Amino acid sequence: MKAKQLLLVLLLSISMTGFCATIEINASDADMSFSPDNVIINSGDVVRFILGSIHNAVEVSESTWNSNGTAPLLGGFLVSDGQTQDVMNLSVGTHWYVCTNHSSMGMKGMITVTALGINDFQLVNNFSVFPNPTTDFVNIRMINSSFGESYRIMDQGGRFVFDGKLEDVTTAVDLSQFASGIYFLQIGTETRRTFKLVKN
Repeated sequence: MKAKQLLLVLLLSISMTGFCATIEINASDADMSFSPDNVIINSGDVVRFILGSIHNAVEVSESTWNSNGTAPLLGGFLVSDGQTQDVMNLSVGTHWYVCTNHSSMGMKGMITVTALGINDFQLVNNFSVFPNPTTDFVNIRMINSSFGESYRIMDQGGRFVFDGKLEDVTTAVDLSQFASGIYFLQIGTETRRTFKLVKN
């Protein structure tokens, strides 16, 4: 019996870690930007910062990011000057970061973490999105949430292509005019939940 339990634990640990990716973000001393500066990853993926001696990467709030500020986000990640460091266990949503030494020059980036996998019915933080994949409409259903929550849809390049507000328990969003491909749905402003959408 113990051998079966040990085998089950081993198989679960392999399945949970076997599909994670490592995405590298670089900034050499000759550059005043992160490369790439905008990445979209799945929950569980690892972001590896490889920084030159004069650069760091500090997670900040969206308002600090927008103003090219440097105030660290409480509980956010920090990669010190000149370090190569993995950032793991990022929550689903958008993580804004800056180089505090060069934020006034616009040296900043963002990491969007999506819910892992694509299901017909996804539930993350009181929201469900279905059907997924879709050919025309996608439904956003609120569960125990307040009305008026905003949403945005981004393409794979991180460009915003559509936005709106959730006005009912279930809101249908028309994707029929979108090109086939992968999109990302962000729900909320202060705390963002991000879903991967597939448009056939």
